[in-house]
Amino acid sequence: MSVREVEQAAVTVVTEELELGPVAWENWPLDTDGIEGPWYRVTSLPGRPTTPGVGELGARRHTGIVQVDVFWPRAQGDGPAKAKVDDIIGAFSIGRNIGGGVVQNAYRSGGRIDGAWYHIPITVAYRVDVIQEEGANNE
Repeated sequence: MSVREVEQAAVTVVTEELELGPVAWENWPLDTDGIEGPWYRVTSLPGRPTTPGVGELGARRHTGIVQVDVFWPRAQGDGPAKAKVDDIIGAFSIGRNIGGGVVQNAYRSGGRIDGAWYHIPITVAYRVDVIQEEGANNE
């Protein structure tokens, strides 16, 4: 289990389960000028690891968020955008295992106008507990 495995599992949820597209991935260009329908951006924001266990071989806890930004065409109302947001949040239900991590919660923030788009950010918070193995790189 690692943060990278959680990130990859979240990408699988977005691309295969939800079939969202087009998607702007980290460090990949996406020209939004020609897009007429909704598009999405997925960003991983890992947190600082902690050691809740005792001793050298205690558990290492990684927390972080995967942010899924929904961009809906402006001036089309908020109903369809919020329905898609609800679908995304539903796919990341509390307690769901993604890549060995556990979804702690998923929620949306308020929508706002961003140029030609109505933007709604979704936060998916996760936790990964990794048991330290002697001599292994457990990051």
